[in-house]
Amino acid sequence: MPALVLAGCFWSCHVVSPKLVALTFDDGPYGEATSQILDILKKERVHATFFLLGMNVEKYPAIAKRIVTEGHVIGNHSYSHSESLSKMPIEDFQADVRHAENLIVNATGLHPRYFRPPFGMHTSSMDQQLKDMGYLVVLWDVGTGTTAGEGKSVSKLFCFTTGEMFKLVTHGKTLFRLFLELLIN
Repeated sequence: MPALVLAGCFWSCHVVSPKLVALTFDDGPYGEATSQILDILKKERVHATFFLLGMNVEKYPAIAKRIVTEGHVIGNHSYSHSESLSKMPIEDFQADVRHAENLIVNATGLHPRYFRPPFGMHTSSMDQQLKDMGYLVVLWDVGTGTTAGEGKSVSKLFCFTTGEMFKLVTHGKTLFRLFLELLIN
């Protein structure tokens, strides 16, 4: 699968088959919402990538373990989900990432290799630090809360666009309905 990688940052994923998308979920595990998503993914035999927040792994370690047990890929999404993560002093930034990493390893037994910066906010310095820490930074093409351009809403884009990397957050009833439509239709 070809990808553009600059300074350790994974910018885009172009899928060859018109029926494939890279489905990613951020901010989990998030209690019942993540459990329901996992149930659907299992039923439909679909795999996804989950970018886990350390503070949520602390609350739901069994769900984090289930994500891995059911064959999904995991990534680190920081401990705090702070908007100022990219502006923190190096030591504080690395401590936040490592704290989340340790919680993820303790809950799942796996060491995440992918990192998605909260809100997509990152700097070249941050990317280099993450690369030095053994991470590949993964962004997205289309996500909830974004517009698709050309007057299309994200929900409509899900129906008409393939070969993209989609980002979904794992909470909210509207998102869950959107996810169901995407997966089942």
